[in-house]
Amino acid sequence: MNIKKLTVFLLSLLASVLEIKAQNATDALRFSFLLPYGTARYNAMGGAFGALGNDIAGIHDNPAGVGVFRMDETIFSFGFLYSSIDANFQGITTPATQDRLLLGNLGIVRRVEDKKQAKHKASFALTFNRLANLDSEHFIEGVHPGSIGAVWFDRVQGLTEDQLFSQDPYIYYMAFFPFLIDYSDENTKVIDKLWGFGDQILHSHLRQTRGNISELGLTYGGNYLNRVQWGVQLGIPFINYSEQITYTESNFDPASILRFYQFRELLSLNGTGVNLKAGVIYRPEQNVRLSASVHTPSLNFIRGSFEVAPESRTFDNQIHRPNPLVDDNIRFQLTTPMRIQLGGAYIFDNLGLISAEYHLTDFSTNRLRSSLYNLSVDNQQIRDIYRISHQFRVGTEWRIERMALRTGFNHITSPFKNDAISGRFNGLHLGLGYRGQEFHADVSYSYFINHPEFFMYDADYITPAKLRNVRNTLMLTLIFRSI
Repeated sequence: MNIKKLTVFLLSLLASVLEIKAQNATDALRFSFLLPYGTARYNAMGGAFGALGNDIAGIHDNPAGVGVFRMDETIFSFGFLYSSIDANFQGITTPATQDRLLLGNLGIVRRVEDKKQAKHKASFALTFNRLANLDSEHFIEGVHPGSIGAVWFDRVQGLTEDQLFSQDPYIYYMAFFPFLIDYSDENTKVIDKLWGFGDQILHSHLRQTRGNISELGLTYGGNYLNRVQWGVQLGIPFINYSEQITYTESNFDPASILRFYQFRELLSLNGTGVNLKAGVIYRPEQNVRLSASVHTPSLNFIRGSFEVAPESRTFDNQIHRPNPLVDDNIRFQLTTPMRIQLGGAYIFDNLGLISAEYHLTDFSTNRLRSSLYNLSVDNQQIRDIYRISHQFRVGTEWRIERMALRTGFNHITSPFKNDAISGRFNGLHLGLGYRGQEFHADVSYSYFINHPEFFMYDADYITPAKLRNVRNTLMLTLIFRSI
């Protein structure tokens, strides 16, 4: 390929690679699927705070909780994450672990005094809350009788080299450049597989992700006669995400031309958004609380960069390594789903409480938009593969003088239409707290587990790896109160 043709190729490829690898249904779910995550008290009770309030993480679920605060408070939370993913592929299990220090949240709550409004009290909160931690790592390895080259080989059947170049530049770059597939001669439409298929191809997939979703919340709410609390919140979410993938195939059959094929992908995305939330807590009687809240869709403006680099090596040690393809001008908008939350709690005077909560989110309503790319295919894929997910939270707290014992449970149904297991999470939580007049301290332990399946490439060509994903979180919260 001459230099002029290569330049045109790279420019055209930059316009198409994003649709294939960066802006897709996976990103939409990643930035909208949230597990309970906040202060130590909130975590210990499984996030079931919609009907309770008096917690800065809880007011990101139901802003009416700001009306429950009776004192000014300043709050800090930090902790530690230990996660592990065991991957089983073709009978081979490979473990991977990660540990991270965490910033949970911080914030201030201040009462708004108005002597003329004796029946109504108001409060304001400025909070910064972590909504999700996106750190993870898995390593999959095993022997499988097939190759990713078979996927690309079948897709380009019947195309000449020029047609392949113009119609699917991504495959041209990933497969033709490193000679994973090739033409038998320049004038025919026959493509040869340079990969010798057999039962000795070793596949490996290393995926490392870092990042989080955080939210700055400006919340205002009130308390009317200690019977109705209400609140509204302006939320400003922040997305910070990076991903590195290294996929490798190794062939030990010397009858094959290629011995080794690999590609690396680097994706970095950062975004800022906006949303509104409103909620209410109603006390039909002193010991009973009922709650409801709604979150508008969050409109996120995301920018970033993407890099991909394939490479292959023959048995006579010839290396085929095209220059990395880099797009540092990724720009798109993601609109996440509306969320509806209902809750209830019963207070056993000064002894304890039990709280339950239900969340509904329709992940098929995620939408991607861009002025640079046509994302209609991606949005159709979102509608095809996602559905409504139901989240159930239950938590309880019991007090012994100034000490509090807490526990909670979560069940989150899968957002996938045809896979009831991969997206399903269960969570168990424990916690301990000290409640003083001017100082509170809480500690919690959270355990989340799910069992997703992961396909290294097209599901029609390879069996899935079975993953066991465990997330352990320790959180400490310090609260300073003033009258």
